[in-house]
Amino acid sequence: NAAVGGTTALASLTTNAGASVSLLNVTTTGAQTHGAATTLNGTYTTGGAFTANGAATLGGDTTVNGGVAVLFAGTVDGAYALAVNNKSTTQFTGTVGGTTALASLTTDAAGTSSLRNVTTTGAQTYNDAVTLNGTYTTGGAFTANGAATLGGDTTVNGGVAVLFAGTVDGAYALAVNNKSTTQFTGTVGGTTALASLTTDAAGTSSLRNVTTTGAQTYNDAVTLNGTYTTGGAFTANGAATLGGDTTVNGGAAVL
Repeated sequence: NAAVGGTTALASLTTNAGASVSLLNVTTTGAQTHGAATTLNGTYTTGGAFTANGAATLGGDTTVNGGVAVLFAGTVDGAYALAVNNKSTTQFTGTVGGTTALASLTTDAAGTSSLRNVTTTGAQTYNDAVTLNGTYTTGGAFTANGAATLGGDTTVNGGVAVLFAGTVDGAYALAVNNKSTTQFTGTVGGTTALASLTTDAAGTSSLRNVTTTGAQTYNDAVTLNGTYTTGGAFTANGAATLGGDTTVNGGAAVL
């Protein structure tokens, strides 16, 4: 395939539903809209919206530079890296990596992202404010550098380090399973309390200032710092280390 709009950008590009399309390196001043199943490979730069309404398959490492909204309305699969750079909203409404895991998934710091059920063999890095819902499984690091909001019950299965560098809010359950380090450096549940927070027995966790309406269960070795308020039980099953003055306000049993 040859580049599209490489010398002079197209005004827009639209493909219709009903047949599959394969594209490489597309540049438009306006929107790119793909109604069919689409194979992506290379760089897609648009001054308007980028929309993939059908299933998207990565045929190579892929970067989407969105001018406004970026929407993947179908599934996304393929053993390659996907990066989305966008100052507006980025949405994945279908499962990502469910059939063939992506190599990695990265969003830039501008805008917001919303996605559910993501599987990668390497890292997942969300540099913008992100809404999470479902299961996130990664063979590499899981990093949420911006504010994270739970849009539904959420599980993170980390391959190596898990880092929530911003705040975490949302009235749903969060579970983190990780054999390495899990860190929450921002307040958890400070604006909207989580339903519950659970870590598995492997690895270590470090967090500060956590509020849940239900239980907090730390099955690994945990470093505590700040205030932990729970409407349910507070349980630290592994070794607990105080990283600062710590208060536990338990709604039920404290263990």
